[in-house]
Amino acid sequence: MRDDHKRAWLAPQPGAGFVYKKHAVGLARVKALEHEAAVLARLNLPFMPRLVDFELTTKSSAVLIMQRVSGVPLSAVPRNERRQRHIAAQIWANLVCLHAAGWIHGDLHPGNILVSTSDTAAQTSDVQQQLTSIWFVDWESARPIGYPYERSECRHFTLGYSHPNLIFGKQSACPQYDHYAAEALF
Repeated sequence: MRDDHKRAWLAPQPGAGFVYKKHAVGLARVKALEHEAAVLARLNLPFMPRLVDFELTTKSSAVLIMQRVSGVPLSAVPRNERRQRHIAAQIWANLVCLHAAGWIHGDLHPGNILVSTSDTAAQTSDVQQQLTSIWFVDWESARPIGYPYERSECRHFTLGYSHPNLIFGKQSACPQYDHYAAEALF
């Protein structure tokens, strides 16, 4: 974990349940965290953590508090053919929903995809969440489809999962960038 981007689980907060706290230091990190908060507030899709609060603590420091979602990173999930097919189908279904909303994630990789167990999913009373076993996290790179990357001051990407045009800031945000990442997952 980098010093400029600290994360911690927090105790339950009234009306929010358990929450996850991200703290950013430095102008670029604060801007990225502010963007992530705006995306979480705007989209509010069933496979995204819910925004609880965002606060600029100083000009170069911010805190984002969001719903804690249960699950383990995709990279830690034991692999078998049946499970991989199910997980892949869920990831593609989430992408269809996200792209229909007019957005791309922009930085899908095994660390940004959480897989919840059926035990965890069954503990929630929210039917939408019961149906969602795959969570996408870290929305700092999300952009509306058609967003010109030349305008981005800061792009996050992961080698091996990010489309070359995204890495080099060419063209505009498009679903193919997330498709490229999803295909690299398996």
